[in-house]
Amino acid sequence: MTSTENKNAILSVYSKRGIVRFASALKKLGWTLYSSGGTAKVLREAKISVIDVSKLSGLPPILGHRVVTLVPQIHGGLLATEEQREELEKLGYPWFDLVCIRPVAL
Repeated sequence: MTSTENKNAILSVYSKRGIVRFASALKKLGWTLYSSGGTAKVLREAKISVIDVSKLSGLPPILGHRVVTLVPQIHGGLLATEEQREELEKLGYPWFDLVCIRPVAL
């Protein structure tokens, strides 16, 4: 991947401490951010654009928002190898470069 290509990150954190600053830094570097639930809400309130992961799956969260990202549209982009990247593109699934599930305070 070259530095001019878009990079994708999933941000889904229980503790929101530091997430706005972290997400802002990623956006300034040109990253596309995906998130869900409370994390997405906090980012939107901070005027940070984020794509809701439910738009990828077409499914709502279940089990009290505990199951959100366990779908091929997301895990495909997390588990694919470089050799499978073209298949992801054909499926319309994003390649994820970064997953943040609980950041440290910045």
